[in-house]
Amino acid sequence: GYTRTINIGIRAADKDDVILLNSDTIVTPGWLDGLIEAARRGDNTGTATAMS
Repeated sequence: GYTRTINIGIRAADKDDVILLNSDTIVTPGWLDGLIEAARRGDNTGTATAMS
């Protein structure tokens, strides 16, 4: 299912940061910079989620 596929993709990415977007996601200018800033704001941050 969806979760299994996501987990396979994350393992295959072999990166410290992974961004998950649904196929119908519409992003705005600057979205990635803001998300990265929020994710790296603190040493204890495990996830950052955008809100609309």
